[in-house]
Amino acid sequence: MHVFLELWNPKPSWKTLAAVDRQALIDRLGGLTEPIAKAGHVEILGWGSADPTVDHPEGHQYFAVWRAPTRDCLDRLRAAIFQGGWYEHFEQVNVTGELTTPDVVIGELLST
Repeated sequence: MHVFLELWNPKPSWKTLAAVDRQALIDRLGGLTEPIAKAGHVEILGWGSADPTVDHPEGHQYFAVWRAPTRDCLDRLRAAIFQGGWYEHFEQVNVTGELTTPDVVIGELLST
């Protein structure tokens, strides 16, 4: 199982878009990403507003967590997000990887 974590902040270009243009962007993105989700290639685990009071906050206002059976499925999702114009209006950090166990990751840490 693979996960995709998105962290983002609105860019000034988003803040200056008219409401109708914001909605058009969201609709375009939905039209590109929903078929991937409905086909079972990705699943939205959730979106949220980041809690700035947590220890060591990262600095982004929003986040999304997705999962998929393969990296290829996530690559299709990421391509759709790019094609939809999301990155033109949001400063974003992406993290993706295959879920494993704590023992595997600790083993990697110990061997570095």
